[in-house]
Amino acid sequence: MDAPVTFAAYVERWHEYYVLAGTAAVTLMGLLFVALSLHLDEIVRDEGAHFSSMAMGAFISFVYVLLISLILLMPIGGGRPVGMTIIVIGLMRLVLTLRGSGAIRRDPGPSVRRSYLIFRYLLPLAAVALLIASGCGLLLRQFEMGMAGLSTAVILLLVTATRTAWDLIVLIGRHKLDRAGSAKG
Repeated sequence: MDAPVTFAAYVERWHEYYVLAGTAAVTLMGLLFVALSLHLDEIVRDEGAHFSSMAMGAFISFVYVLLISLILLMPIGGGRPVGMTIIVIGLMRLVLTLRGSGAIRRDPGPSVRRSYLIFRYLLPLAAVALLIASGCGLLLRQFEMGMAGLSTAVILLLVTATRTAWDLIVLIGRHKLDRAGSAKG
């Protein structure tokens, strides 16, 4: 009979994945900062509140991927503390996602499409559900299920944050062009 695999041994198999995920999150976060600094005038304007909310959503997702990566790269002996931490992180992300969705619903901005809003909140909510379920899996010593769900949540967070950052830059560019066109006319 095979000996049960310890949590540390199981997580070691995922080491490179979480190094890459954390590196990608930090790199994309840095690019987001650069892009936002180039368009800071649009984001800090009163009518740019929706831009600020979009930027915050992308930033938070990148931070969460970084946190998850750091937690899984720590030398922790058991899955229970990691599972509890992931559950708490998932619940915190749920609160932030719901708060952000309220801000966008109140002021969606002139060029934000309904289909985009669904993409922006549906996939992050799926990531949150996966985070919480994965944390429960780790807590219950279901390492394979927990780690598979967690890796999918990380992918969803990276994809949605990158998409949001891209859409943010495109929307700001369009907004600037529209303002410049109306100033000429």
